[in-house]
Amino acid sequence: MRDQDGGDAGSPWTLGPVVDALCSANADLLRGRRGRLGRGALPSREAIAQIVDDLRAALFPAHFGASDLSDEGIQYYVGHTLDAALVALQEQIRRGLLFACTHCARGGCEECERLAAPATRRFAARLPEVRALLGTDARAAYEGDPAARSPDEALLCYPGLTATTRNWNTTRRLAELASR
Repeated sequence: MRDQDGGDAGSPWTLGPVVDALCSANADLLRGRRGRLGRGALPSREAIAQIVDDLRAALFPAHFGASDLSDEGIQYYVGHTLDAALVALQEQIRRGLLFACTHCARGGCEECERLAAPATRRFAARLPEVRALLGTDARAAYEGDPAARSPDEALLCYPGLTATTRNWNTTRRLAELASR
């Protein structure tokens, strides 16, 4: 309902035309994809960011996880954190597969549903390799900088290593799995 100045009743803003324009823009963007969007939720950026943070904590528990872990506690922490990250990752992979599905009509696709768990297992199996590579990166950064006092310092303080541990290797492994 509009007031006499063209604003929305009870609001200081004139939102009607703005909302209409935004909805129209989204309709153009999503034209032809409505069926896919109706299958379920899209992958969540927030969930994926949390997964990457959890994977980072599992790969480097003393650096990006709980810093006060005992030697015995690290095993439990890594196992728990990794399990939670992989459960969440499987759901995001499932959502992505269903969204990109081109071989099923509207509704769920059993084949895409089934592919999420094996893709997640393949990804998990590659994590020791990712960890070794990231450890090599940290050592190289330390050895290449005479001012660095340890690989730990390089891992925690160097922006390039922060970006690498957060994005590059993890994202690359996910992309490899998606292309299979």
